Amino acid sequence: MKVTTSVSILNEFCLTATPDDYDGAPPLPTFTMDHWPTPIHDDRLALASFLLFRPWISGVLAIDGTVSPALSQMVRSVHTPVWVHLEPVELRPKALASGSRSLTISMVGAASAPIPVATSRTGDVSVSVLRSDQATGAIRTATGLDVASNAFMFADTPARRDEVLAAVACLLGQELGVGEVSLPGAATPLARLMRAVGMAVQS
Repeated sequence: MKVTTSVSILNEFCLTATPDDYDGAPPLPTFTMDHWPTPIHDDRLALASFLLFRPWISGVLAIDGTVSPALSQMVRSVHTPVWVHLEPVELRPKALASGSRSLTISMVGAASAPIPVATSRTGDVSVSVLRSDQATGAIRTATGLDVASNAFMFADTPARRDEVLAAVACLLGQELGVGEVSLPGAATPLARLMRAVGMAVQS
């Protein structure tokens, strides 16, 4: 599967999956968000792409940038027995920006129960992911971001909701200075993947 980034005619940030022969066909091939996150480390872009389209990936997952060997190996280990390989792999290390803020992220209006948004420490941030069929645009505040997205279309179960919220956290993490993400009940493999891109999971 190839996942590419683009800007839609509505100025949305897009991640579009193009399946290869052995991949499944995502019912919705494009993830959209009404905010263009910048900057995005390639490893976090790769992990966001993997988490969004994981149920349909079998074989190679290629992104626009490059991926570290450590992340490629981590994805392979947690996705067994289905073989997945991230590429292109770049052997030269690229530093991940370290963040210190704790992120509370929720999906507002999702079919599965939302996580309440509440920050408890000075400097913490929150992100509310709004349904794109009910809202448009993004509002940036001193303590976080409210952003419309079609993320809810990928979150059909509680486990998938956690993966999709983690994907959004990967995309926004560097911009918001995040070092820790609150995902109550997140599975251990997801926590391992997030640690591989410099973000701890508080469950």
